[in-house]
Amino acid sequence: MSATEEVVACNGNTCRINGTGIQLYPVSPNDFGEGLPYAPVDWPNAGDKWGWRAGKRATSLGTFKDRYLYLPKSLQGQKDGKNNAFRSKVSVKQYLQSQYPSLDINQFFASFSWMIPSNESPSSKG
Repeated sequence: MSATEEVVACNGNTCRINGTGIQLYPVSPNDFGEGLPYAPVDWPNAGDKWGWRAGKRATSLGTFKDRYLYLPKSLQGQKDGKNNAFRSKVSVKQYLQSQYPSLDINQFFASFSWMIPSNESPSSKG
């Protein structure tokens, strides 16, 4: 397992990642929000909250296959293109490496959970 992979342990409706104490909660498809536990806070500036959104498809492990990360307001307009959303971890890494070359990428991803648990049972899907 690489340093950027998460270990999510769930017990009922409570999940934690990598022993960090970050408590996760299951969400519905297309749910969205800002900040922890599914997006960074106070990065790169104090008060910054990144946005997140769950996709529609869940894996057999009960986490969303698709998830989106949105830039905080302070960084919107700095990303090439019209959209301030990232559809993959790779696209987030590429953006961060281009804008913040000295950033510890592993530390950035360790500050929140990339994996979002689904509140829908994988077995209930048709």
